Amino acid sequence: MSSTSGITRPVIEFLSPSKANAIGYIWDVRDLSGRDFAEFDFVSGRDSSSANDPDGKGFFNIGSTNFSRSNLSNSNLSRLNLSRCDFTEASLVGATLCGAILMDTVLDGADLTGADLSGARFNGTSDFSAGSFRKANLSNARLIGALLGYSDLSGANLCGADLRFADFGGARLLGAQLDGAQFGNTRMPDGSIRSD
Repeated sequence: MSSTSGITRPVIEFLSPSKANAIGYIWDVRDLSGRDFAEFDFVSGRDSSSANDPDGKGFFNIGSTNFSRSNLSNSNLSRLNLSRCDFTEASLVGATLCGAILMDTVLDGADLTGADLSGARFNGTSDFSAGSFRKANLSNARLIGALLGYSDLSGANLCGADLRFADFGGARLLGAQLDGAQFGNTRMPDGSIRSD
């Protein structure tokens, strides 16, 4: 089997935009754990036909896929629907997830150092416990109810982020930018509740 960026040919064909049907054909295999997707662009060349974009909002649905322990460093996952995906202990260092939807997504122990998650929406009970978000861009992200306990957000940009009901218990926020962030029943690292 030939390989491109560590991805075997059947996986490349599996992800082929020319055969794209996010609801069926392309994503009929949901376990992509432990694979190397470094620098892979999940977005370029994607077909924006109604099969891939049934709501007409520009989101490609690859939800409920297991990416645990996969290498997604410097990959492009912008404006993808990643709801209910499992990124446990995955490497997303420098990855781009701008405007992605991550409802009920698991990022427990994932490394998102330097990742761009600006405008991403983390609805539901997304779990980022013990994850690394050092110097990550989470500006204008929607983190309502997110579980960020014991995560490292040192130097992260959380400007304008919606942090209502988020849990930062035990998290590191050293040097994090919080200008314009919205707080409401937000559990802070020291256990206090912040609402303003």
